[in-house]
Amino acid sequence: MNKDLDIKQFRKKKNLLGTSTILMLAFVLVAITLLVFEMNRRIPKPDKDIKDIAGAERIGIADSVYFNRPYYFTLKRVVSDWDMHVLTKDSVFQYVETDRSLFGQINWLVEMDHVVNMDTLATSFTGILRWQDEQPDSKDLAISLLAEILEKYETNKERANILVPATLPAHHVLVGHYWAVVLPEKRVDKNIWVLSVMPRRNVTYIVLNKTFESHYDEYKSVFQKINHGFRTLSMLDKDVDYTF
Repeated sequence: MNKDLDIKQFRKKKNLLGTSTILMLAFVLVAITLLVFEMNRRIPKPDKDIKDIAGAERIGIADSVYFNRPYYFTLKRVVSDWDMHVLTKDSVFQYVETDRSLFGQINWLVEMDHVVNMDTLATSFTGILRWQDEQPDSKDLAISLLAEILEKYETNKERANILVPATLPAHHVLVGHYWAVVLPEKRVDKNIWVLSVMPRRNVTYIVLNKTFESHYDEYKSVFQKINHGFRTLSMLDKDVDYTF
């Protein structure tokens, strides 16, 4: 009798162990699937569409998209009535000199403007900092750039108002940090600045959006769309004169 009871208990434990193993394997499979999905979301996709619209051109604007192959990114004109201008077609820039002002070394590549009745109400600039060695932490860099701006535009009587300190994330893939500040109105043209720092390898992408304090509520969501319209290109298909 005891022997039969022992066999039943053994079979029961075996069934429980089998069920636990199956549940554990199912959990691991779900976790791996989610991890693969997230990795695929973050890895830049092949850039067939850019090649189709850009042809052999390496830097330019096509179908409302700015493309820069040497530095592997595109920027979409997210609002149709904004103007977009290429600021330079240079692709080789000096490395950052860390003992100099960092903001003054940003290489601005493309500009977008929103003009209403001949008045430019909002502007967006996208540029890069190119580092010879490993670039600094994005939060430290964002804070350093903000400190330079405050030092330049604040006075004893005219102080800035930091709306958003260096905060994560600036971009859904590159992550990075961003901040927003209200600068003294008499010291600058557009006194709301929203700057994003997005690191990738030895290059930092910088997006700087500007508007007037009175128009900030109107453009806040547009500035977010501009960041979302920034896309990285795959580095698997390098140019012959690879300069990244």
